[in-house]
Amino acid sequence: MTSDQGAWTSPPLDAGRRAAIRAELGLGDIAPVVEPTTVDWDPARWLAGLAEGEVASLLESSAGPDDVARWSIFGSAPRLVLTALPEGTTQVDAADGRAPVAAHLVDVADALRDPGCAGSSPVPFVGGLIGYLAYDAGRWFEVLPATVDHDIGTPLAAFAYYEAALVHDGLEDRTYLVRTHPDVDAGPWLEDLTTRPPTDAVTTVGRDAVEWNLTRDEYIALVGRARDYVFAGDVFEVCLSRRFTLPLAGPPAPVYAALRHRSPSPFAAYCGFADHTVLSSSPERFLSYDGARLETRPIKGTSRRHDDPTANAEVVAEMRADRKQMAEHLMIVDLSRSDLGRVCAPGTVGVPHLARAETYSHVNHLVSVIEGRPPAGIGVRQLLSATFPGGSITGAPKVRSMEVIDELEPVARGAYTGSVGYLSVDGRVDLNIAIRTLVAADGRLHGQVGGAVVADSDPAAEWQETEDKAQGMLAALDAVDPT
Repeated sequence: MTSDQGAWTSPPLDAGRRAAIRAELGLGDIAPVVEPTTVDWDPARWLAGLAEGEVASLLESSAGPDDVARWSIFGSAPRLVLTALPEGTTQVDAADGRAPVAAHLVDVADALRDPGCAGSSPVPFVGGLIGYLAYDAGRWFEVLPATVDHDIGTPLAAFAYYEAALVHDGLEDRTYLVRTHPDVDAGPWLEDLTTRPPTDAVTTVGRDAVEWNLTRDEYIALVGRARDYVFAGDVFEVCLSRRFTLPLAGPPAPVYAALRHRSPSPFAAYCGFADHTVLSSSPERFLSYDGARLETRPIKGTSRRHDDPTANAEVVAEMRADRKQMAEHLMIVDLSRSDLGRVCAPGTVGVPHLARAETYSHVNHLVSVIEGRPPAGIGVRQLLSATFPGGSITGAPKVRSMEVIDELEPVARGAYTGSVGYLSVDGRVDLNIAIRTLVAADGRLHGQVGGAVVADSDPAAEWQETEDKAQGMLAALDAVDPT
């Protein structure tokens, strides 16, 4: 197989290169500070006060099990914004207009972290990078064809580096101010954040002007071609998707608020950059690393939630008894175990929870928890090289499924099914799988929906699944009311 965008194979980042990158960026030592604050946690008001094109990030946990739905993070006025250029170099935007850095963005991300400073912080994020990796950044780590059209034009990755941020503990209802170093003066930023009034800009969404990149017949035909690959023994499962687009006028913050209201989730995100914004209400964790334990939580299996507990329990039992859904789930569990096994110590990878039911506002999901123990001080590059993108949105085996996706889907996925989250300066990581995710760019709102194709998939039913998922997201946009 040939490719005009091969896997990235530069040597690992050593201490000298890490120091050189930090010096090039004008950054000093890392010595995190965490302090309780009396600031009222009100991210909706802070988002409403953003100016057009202002860079800001919110990672919000508002629903889900207590072990994931606890921490939320807000940052604005970042020190740096890092954007991955197609050739792998990193564009750095800062007040003093710094130019591109020759290092790959993942190396820059590692240079901005110091796992050696991990300690007994009461919060999981002590400053650092918040942003996203597009699904198509998978080409950094695997040799894949490069045939899809990057028609939206958003980058392969974008992260903002926050030297100060607010972290909220939803379980104990406490808010902390975090800084990457005692010399960081967050007072002016907090004053501006908490006193700025909402903008008077109005947001409208063209709900009656939705366009699809694939029609019903076209998508059904693609599902049939994917099944051909299954029957030929190329793949066991491949996750296909299609995209919808509609007009957007005004700031994207009300769109995030509408998504959050309809589908509160443990891994929601607003990542606003100068020319585009990623808005997510994802329930799925891709990867979490706390300095010792690595975890992934793939979702496979979904059913509509019933308000009556007895009826809902019956629906969950039927979902677990569904051979197709459970086969899909177990395939992805095996794939995820294999991915973690590439970076974890032998014998440490386990599945403490297999296909447990999690209930959200409108749906139930089957979720497994897979964990392992990597070597101390492992870098971002090593973690992502072994695991990105998440197998629950590619299929199995992963690389061959990604080749099939590249062949069948006509446009690049962008942020959809990539990952949104943080890389804390003390080495901790938490990233979602960017499903139930919209991208605002160039006066348009883009969303994508899909499903897993296996041998016994019904092409018409697969199309209907994408329709149902899209309608759930589009219904949320009805709450974006300019009046």
